[in-house]
Amino acid sequence: MKKAVDIIVLSALSVAICLAQSGLIKADPENLVIRFIDIQSREIIRDMQADLFVTNTVSLEQTTLSQFIGESGEIETQLDGGEWNITAHLDDISTSGKDYYGRYIIRSYEFDKMDLFILPVGSIRGTVLDKLDNLVSNAKLKFDCQTQNGGKFPISSDEFGSFSYDYAPVGQCRVSAMYNGAAGFENVIVEKGNTTEIMIRLNKTVVSKPRLELDFGFILMSIIIAVIGVFFVFGKKEKKGKDKTAAQELHKRTKDVFSTLSEREKIVVSFLLDNNMESTQNIIKYKTRIPKTSLVRILHSLENKKIISLEKIGNLKKIKLTTWFLGKE
Repeated sequence: MKKAVDIIVLSALSVAICLAQSGLIKADPENLVIRFIDIQSREIIRDMQADLFVTNTVSLEQTTLSQFIGESGEIETQLDGGEWNITAHLDDISTSGKDYYGRYIIRSYEFDKMDLFILPVGSIRGTVLDKLDNLVSNAKLKFDCQTQNGGKFPISSDEFGSFSYDYAPVGQCRVSAMYNGAAGFENVIVEKGNTTEIMIRLNKTVVSKPRLELDFGFILMSIIIAVIGVFFVFGKKEKKGKDKTAAQELHKRTKDVFSTLSEREKIVVSFLLDNNMESTQNIIKYKTRIPKTSLVRILHSLENKKIISLEKIGNLKKIKLTTWFLGKE
């Protein structure tokens, strides 16, 4: 009878151990120390942020562990007895991209300390454009890299035509995009810890501007042209009015000489009369819209008629109405 009881106890214990190992029942959490080792340089990884995404292979229980790997190169965690899938993301915050990626299956009851080899990675940021440089959203993406040791890649561009591949394998990759029969690709070299920016241009135009947008642009342009025309017409009338007013209030000599001037000469003289009798050649050109070559001839003519005086100060040409023209001598 005692022997039968012992057999039953041993069998129950064996079943309990198997269930604990499988994760169907929880055993006491085990302390597990992990070190990550660069698979290329064989160096222990230190001074990085580690994010571990852990899933029990049987119960599908999920957990996320975030720790900073210090000088010791070790991180410590507790896992219930069983088999676990672990995805590791390692990031050095001093680099522009991500740095390491690894996937593992471990049995937490087998070891209390593990060294895990991990792969160096970099990051890719991209934009998909059509032939006219319009952003293309929801374009299908394909990544053909020398190795398939990176993380999960994006399958399409977002609503802004952009995409990100944070954990891309180091080496050469060809990134292809396709949308409505238009296609394009870009080759990129991924370097550890770096972010590489790329633009993929499709071989066709696939984004067209809405008709409403085109109509609105046409209407807006028509309004602007109309407003400019109104200002031009009324501005010209106002300028002629100013010429007459200025001429009426001046000395008799000034009015007599003013009446003999050409239309453009009157514009220049009126501008000077309205601006304290003096200005510069550049300002007169800007305000009156008279071309530079024409303005030079007009100023030369007015100077010969003793209506203005020119004074050159460095590169600046200062223009003044003469006291003779103003009837002050």
